[in-house]
Formats: sequence, C-alpha cells, structure tokens
Amino acid sequence: MKKCICLILIGTMLVSTVACTAYRSSIQTAVPTETPVITEAPTVAPAVTEAPTEAPVERKTVRVSTVDELLAAIAPDTEIVLSGGTYDLGAASESYTGDNPYCSFVRSEFIVDSDRLQLKIEHADGLCIRAGENAACVLSAKDSETAVDVSACSGLTFVGITFEGKEEGVSITDCTDVCLERCGFLASNAVYIDRCENVALKNAEISGSVLAVFAADCKRFTVSGADIHDCGMALALSGCEDTLVSESRLHDCWSYEEPLPDEPQGDASIWIAVDGQSNSVRFEDCELYGNDCTYLFAIDGPARADFSHINVHDNKADILFDFDATADVPGSHTISDSDIHENEAGSFLCGWLSGTKIALSGTSLSDNTIEGLFRSGDITVYGCEFQGNTIKRFFGFEEDDGYDAIVSVHDRNGKTLDEDMILAMELKRGD
Repeated sequence: MKKCICLILIGTMLVSTVACTAYRSSIQTAVPTETPVITEAPTVAPAVTEAPTEAPVERKTVRVSTVDELLAAIAPDTEIVLSGGTYDLGAASESYTGDNPYCSFVRSEFIVDSDRLQLKIEHADGLCIRAGENAACVLSAKDSETAVDVSACSGLTFVGITFEGKEEGVSITDCTDVCLERCGFLASNAVYIDRCENVALKNAEISGSVLAVFAADCKRFTVSGADIHDCGMALALSGCEDTLVSESRLHDCWSYEEPLPDEPQGDASIWIAVDGQSNSVRFEDCELYGNDCTYLFAIDGPARADFSHINVHDNKADILFDFDATADVPGSHTISDSDIHENEAGSFLCGWLSGTKIALSGTSLSDNTIEGLFRSGDITVYGCEFQGNTIKRFFGFEEDDGYDAIVSVHDRNGKTLDEDMILAMELKRGD
C-alpha cells in the first residue's frame, strides 16, 4: 500500500456578507437678534459607493461519451456529464496527446520504476464530473496505482461515478470544498484525502477494500449516508480536525491484511482508528454490526470522540471502545443515547492513559457477552440500562492479565459506583 496509515486516526463554512448604509446630515445655524447673519455651507456626506455585486460564475455543461472527449472537457467551472459505460483511462494514458493544462497523465510518485501512468487533474476550480441520468459510469485504470488523482482544486464535485484503480480509487490532495456524492469504488484503498478542507463523502457505498477511507491532515471532513461493508478497515484518520460520520451503516468488515482474504478472518484488525494528532471526531446516528476485529474503535488522545445515537450490535471484538492506548495526552470522550447489544467482546470500555475521561450516558447495554465491562479509565456512568448481559468482571482486569491499568467508575457527582448500583440504573436519554 503506497501510504503509511497512522493508527491512532467536515462541516460547511458559513460566509457572511455585510451591507453598509450611510446618511446625510446638515447643520443649520440660528440667526441671533441684531447681529450679522453668519451662514455656514451645509455639510454634505460623501456619496456612498456600493460594492458591485459579483455575478455568479456560469458553469458550462459538456456531454461526453468517450475518454478523449472527457479529457478535452476538463476545465474550471465546467460540468461534464458522462453517458453510461467504462472510460478506460489506462488505455488512454498510452495514446493521449492532448495539451489540456488542467489534466495530464503522470507516473506515480510513490511507486518506483512504475511504467503505468495515472490521470492527474489540477487547478480545475468549479469542475463537476457526473454520471448522466440513470447511467452507470466507471473511470477505470486497473493497472495504475490511482484511477483519478486530484490536487489544488476548489469547488470540485463528482456525482454517481465509480472509480476503479489498482491501489486507490480516488486521491484528493490540497483541495477545498470537495463533494463526492453517490460514488462507488473498486480499489484496495477506496478514498485517500490529504491536506484538504471541507470535504464531503455523501451516500457512498464502499465494499471489498483493504482500507475504505483514509484522511490525513484535513479540516471539516464529513461522511454521511455511507454504506461501508466487507472491508479491512472502514476509516482511518491522522491529524484531522472536526470529522463527522453520520447516518451511515458500517458493517461486516474483516481483518486488515493483504492480499484480500476470500473469507472474513477477524484477527489483528483495528476497524476505525483515530490518531493522537486528530481532534473532534463525532459519530451520530450510525449503525455498526457484523464486524469481526480486534478493536472496533481505537481512539488516541488528544482526540475528542463523541458517539451519539449509535446502534452497535452483533460484533466480535477484543475491545469495542479502546481509548488512548498509545497516546501521550489523555482525551475526553462520550457515548450517549445509544444502543449496544448482542456483541461478544473481551472488553467494553478501555481508557488506558492516566487522565483519560469517558462519559457513558443514556445508553442501553443488553444481551452482550463481555469478559470485562470497564477495564480502565476515569469513567462516568449515568442514566444507563444494563439488562441480560453476561459479564465476567465489571471492573479492571484479572490479576493474571498482566495489565496495571486503573479504573474509576462513578456517577456525575463523583460517587463511586459498585456492581449493584450499575445494574439498578434506569435508562434516561437526552439527560
């Protein structure tokens, strides 16, 4: 795999406009009795010149049906509509003679002595490439490292496109305001995003990849409506700020290893990883099920991870939520208003670093088989419900486990909770 994955691992900018108004004022002097009249020239406010309204950029539309037409059409502020079919970028790389300044075929900078070229798009601000209505469109480069490599673009959009590459489906670097909507990926690493701002992955389906999504040094990265399944690792974040995963299904992933296994393995997998240089990752309204891995989540401080309204069920893992295992700085994490049921796990919560804080609230844990419920960390529990679980040990590790981690479990007022107090809790959501 070409890029080293750091184990650990957007929202929308609001632009305000200000309208200015001005007023005129005049000064009129009074005329005293039996004294000369002194008349002052009225003070006139300077004329206000309003800034001209910038006309919206018109995006021209070009319809294409061949690779050559596609390559010729790539330009800023252009919407390219593809008719159905496979656009063989690999074959085009051998015969392309165009001089389009916004696209070219280049050798991979990561594979030494590679003789395969890949499509590179750059400086094409406002470019949109979309599939035509009811059209199935594939941008294919099976023998190239990356199907499409994009850099230094703003306002870039792909809609309804399937990316097929040997290593990566699409690579996006040094871009802002990017949207991939209803796209598919046929590659070992489906999506690679590096040094970008405001990137949205919407309604994507990713399956069969060793790594589904990897984002590094990005700000405001969002994944929404995704269906990620049968992959080695669903998501890896390194050095990212403000990441949101919402309304997504993440399921049936196997171990992270190459080559792709014919059958799920379930060993040595970190399914979702966030490294210690990342901050503020949120999972909202997501469903996670059928995954077989070592760690379902591996979150390293100083990342703040917040899980709300998530449904976690039918997973097998050594640890479901693993916090700060290799961190230098403790994090602060929350799990709220969620359902965690019918999982098999060695541990439910682990916060390894001294000072790591975990708050568990409004969450139902039912019918799970768990060796150790709260293994380590400073854990606050309130408004939760525990029913039908098989729990071997509520607090800490067995003496022969070889771990020296300390666990502190208490309510919001700092009162230490014992096993009976935990089992007697009543579910209170949104509290």
